[in-house]
Formats: sequence, C-alpha cells, structure tokens
Amino acid sequence: MKHTLFLSAGLLILAACNGAGDEGSESADTLRADCLTIANDEEGQEEIADIGTDAEGFCDCAESMIAAMPPEDQEKAKATMNKVATGMTETGESTEDVVGKMMGDAMSRPEDTDAQATSEGIRLVGQMIDDIGDGFEDTGSCPVA
Repeated sequence: MKHTLFLSAGLLILAACNGAGDEGSESADTLRADCLTIANDEEGQEEIADIGTDAEGFCDCAESMIAAMPPEDQEKAKATMNKVATGMTETGESTEDVVGKMMGDAMSRPEDTDAQATSEGIRLVGQMIDDIGDGFEDTGSCPVA
C-alpha cells in the first residue's frame, strides 16, 4: 500500500508566511521537519525501505518534487504535510490514522471549502508519494533531479 505512508500522505493547514528575511529558509526547515516526522512513522519506514531509500533520501526527493510544483500546489502540499505531522505529534497516532481522520472529516463536509482543500492536498501528496516510489523502484533515484 503505497498510500499508507500518506494516505497518509497527506496533509493541510496553509502555514501562513509572515515577515520577511529568512521565511523561505524557515519554510524549508518546517517542510523538512514535517517530512521527517511522516517518513519516520513505523509503516512509512518500511515502505521507504521497500523502495530503496531512507527517510533522509525520501525527504530530499519530496522537497525536490514540491519545489518543482506550481506555487499553489506547493502551498497545498506543504500545508497538508504540516497538518499531518502536527496531528501525529499531538496525538501520537500514525500517519495513516491522522490522514484517515482528515479524509473522513473532509468527506463528511463535501461542500465546505476547507474540506475540499484538505481532500485536494491529500490527493496531491498521495500522488507525489506514488511518483517518488515509482521513481525509486524504476530507476533507483528520485524522479526529479
């Protein structure tokens, strides 16, 4: 189940970028920390090992994949990953559990714009994770250089 990691891939709240200066660096640090939280989930570690990398390699690739996205998708992916990582940290639950709750909540409110954004973010990150897995399985490396 590739989607376990983020079907669990998931993830939501747009992290508002305030201030000037190092906000790009701060955003990158936050993305890295969120990715490592998600990638170090027990099931995530197994899946990442199965594709032939580790949490660091996976997160390097995820950062490259997100950087290659259009700006709106970058924000959705970052926000989704942040929401999942925050949920995992706050509850001690697995990625799959946190994302499952997010999807359940979003599906119960199909007309709500926040719920739609959550669903879109989870689908976007899930596709990114599939692409990362396919790239490592097919070529032994990240699909984005």
